[in-house]
Amino acid sequence: MKPASLASLASLVLVAACGASSPSPSSPSNTDAPPALPTTGPEGLRGTITILTGDFMPPGPSSGAAAPAPNAPVHFFAGTLKPITAIDPAAPAYRGKTTTDASGRYQVALPPGTYTVLIESGGVPYRNCYDGDGTWCTFTVTAGQWTEADIEDNSGATY
Repeated sequence: MKPASLASLASLVLVAACGASSPSPSSPSNTDAPPALPTTGPEGLRGTITILTGDFMPPGPSSGAAAPAPNAPVHFFAGTLKPITAIDPAAPAYRGKTTTDASGRYQVALPPGTYTVLIESGGVPYRNCYDGDGTWCTFTVTAGQWTEADIEDNSGATY
């Protein structure tokens, strides 16, 4: 080959390599968004996310209120999970995310197994239930069944 041809070939290889390895600024990377979870299937988790606020202290009448959490992020992890301070979609146990509807309801199809379900309260992972070993409470999906997985965010309530 002539030297000019080698230079042209090298330029083409360089341009192709740069184009293949550099995503455009507008294209999302795999770590930008959690995987989308399907909403239909033979089994999975569904529930309502409720926000509690106010005073629930006895005795006397409660001034507390319960309201559905519309558009709340709900995250799903396989197995048990010790408390964390941030959601990491790259974590091996992370299965994905959904958002509640206007009534605070969600539904995701998941295969049979044990799952830790977390919501975000003020941008922080939240679950107000712990097992005796220091892990967050879990929900179990059984083959062919939908499991109710309701969560109350009582971080703004007084007891």
